[in-house]
Amino acid sequence: MAVLEVRGLTTVYKTQNGDALALDCLDLDLDKGEMLGLIGESGCGKTTAGYSILRSIKYPGVILQGTVRLAGTDLAQLSEAELRKHLWKEIAMIPQCAMNALNPSHKINSQIFEAIEVHEPKTPKNEIQARIDTLLNSVGLNSRWKDSYPHKLSGGMKQRVVIAMALACNPKIIIADEATTGLDVLVQAQIMALLKKIQIEHDLGILLISHDLAMVSQVCERIGIMYAGSLVELGSTDRILENALHPYTKALLTSQVSLHGIHKIVKPIEGIVPSLTEKFIGCKFRDRCKHRRELCGIEMPKLEEIERGHWCACHFSRELGDVIHG
Repeated sequence: MAVLEVRGLTTVYKTQNGDALALDCLDLDLDKGEMLGLIGESGCGKTTAGYSILRSIKYPGVILQGTVRLAGTDLAQLSEAELRKHLWKEIAMIPQCAMNALNPSHKINSQIFEAIEVHEPKTPKNEIQARIDTLLNSVGLNSRWKDSYPHKLSGGMKQRVVIAMALACNPKIIIADEATTGLDVLVQAQIMALLKKIQIEHDLGILLISHDLAMVSQVCERIGIMYAGSLVELGSTDRILENALHPYTKALLTSQVSLHGIHKIVKPIEGIVPSLTEKFIGCKFRDRCKHRRELCGIEMPKLEEIERGHWCACHFSRELGDVIHG
């Protein structure tokens, strides 16, 4: 059952060259207890999607339309005061670059304490302190670190603190935006394992935003592929890895090194993501697609369910499936 339902979510950034369409009519569901990966190159709209769902986009970003239903409540229709009641308690975020997310002038304890006290003002202070100890232990940190300033902690430890803060008010959903940015490979693996552990133990819905398809495929039940602000493919992780239907998804798969395929030939994706200020008529990926045809420059493909639970936005996804994988 979907605990988060996003429909038609559209966000632009105001620029001197016109509106940059960063998020184009996003439709997305996240089930309770599910980890869904949102993948794509830089500039594809992944982070914008996360902040738009939370209504945390700041000018020059502007949300034009769309609904975001969280357990039946449309966050898009709430006032700022009403929205704050849902943030942290219902839905929380692990921001990109957690090393810069903590206030360097305050100890860890006071930062987590404030997050809880603001959203649960009636909770006794001794209960908050006990919860902080439990939170830090749950993310693999000794509670004694709560009396330290952020600069005393390593990058991986800071990341664990930010995860603990996201869990502080027991939300139903966590949006993790590039949760391993700036960390070495070993710590990245530890953080991914921690997120998976938390997902299972707390029955959380987690939207995991990343550019690393190989890493996300290890922990996510489903994967969504974004390109130039649009969701172009969505399906179970096994389906995406074994039977990718969109040419862009296939290009992503062949452009990344796999731990299970050390002898595979890595092929870069030629070209760049198009300017988001461009007024698209046809498929956004057409200029980089070796399978493009005349229709691709005339009509933009819609995201359609090609087979149960597997969605793709390509005019020729059904017939290209065999060609791509042949």
